[in-house]
Amino acid sequence: MRAHGDDPAVRTALDGVRSLTGAPDLDEAGVIATLLGWLDEDRKATPLKELQGLIWQEGYAAGEFRGELY
Repeated sequence: MRAHGDDPAVRTALDGVRSLTGAPDLDEAGVIATLLGWLDEDRKATPLKELQGLIWQEGYAAGEFRGELY
């Protein structure tokens, strides 16, 4: 989040977390705690999935992630 906080897609997802929690003034620590809680719950929240997609996209593009083909 800190490295990509100026990315419009990241900002939109973070604002989505605030919207879903009903806490428009939620600070960065609160957003992170919420996201981690959703991960623990295996919650299918749109902002979480958007952020995961961005992480995967960047990881695959950088060659840091690789998928196995069978």
